[in-house]
Amino acid sequence: MRAIDCECGRHLEAPDDEGLVRRVREHAERDHPEMGLGEEEARRMVAERGYSSTGDENVDPRAPSGA
Repeated sequence: MRAIDCECGRHLEAPDDEGLVRRVREHAERDHPEMGLGEEEARRMVAERGYSSTGDENVDPRAPSGA
């Protein structure tokens, strides 16, 4: 699974990056319409901030140990 955490606190997951891009765009359109998030911007977000999910959505695997 691939995942990304929105700055609003929402955790999004999908089986792969393509699915995650769709989820990011759906979330942005529904909860952040003022962003006007386009396809390329969503892809960039997933590329820069997406991570592999371990199934524990409360832990960001990029966080330093002990954080």
